[in-house]
Amino acid sequence: MGAFVDPFRRRKLKYESALERNWLQVLVASPDVRNIQEQQELDIPNDAGRSTRHVFDIVVEQTDGIIKAKACKYKRDVTPELEDLIQRAADSVGDAFADFYEIASESGLTRTMIWNARRVISCALDFDRGAQEAIHNALSGLGPRVSLAECDAIVGDGERGSRAAISLIQAGLLEVPAGGRIGFITELRNLFTN
Repeated sequence: MGAFVDPFRRRKLKYESALERNWLQVLVASPDVRNIQEQQELDIPNDAGRSTRHVFDIVVEQTDGIIKAKACKYKRDVTPELEDLIQRAADSVGDAFADFYEIASESGLTRTMIWNARRVISCALDFDRGAQEAIHNALSGLGPRVSLAECDAIVGDGERGSRAAISLIQAGLLEVPAGGRIGFITELRNLFTN
């Protein structure tokens, strides 16, 4: 068990496993996520008129309004009973709780996704609004690709510019190329001009 601070929503998120932590970090850093709740209980009725209480590890509201309930389980721990319970939740409770119900295992994550998410969160925890504003204001005059070194040159003062640019990935202003890993020589796609 543990917790970390979501710098974008300014609250602490709790997790019960490394898998949950990894999923939470990837979701926190995503520009497609509006809100995240962890450890949400749901009573799922069965055919015998009884119900089973299940705790969904993560419930995510995306920016398009879609809500996904995720049960985080390592592949080795996914049982037919769990799969049946998740399907029963979708069939019996439906969109009263979430639009989609799914099992989130390690197969949906890559090391690069986790690395990038941790970098975005770490940089956002600087809360360097001045550097973020400088990068945001410069984006309209920059090309379709922006290097982190270029961002440092815009802001000055060491790595403030690159750290601010990395934190703006979550705002959807900059994007890491598909499969790319955030590093000093990374060029980000400038979504402000594309």
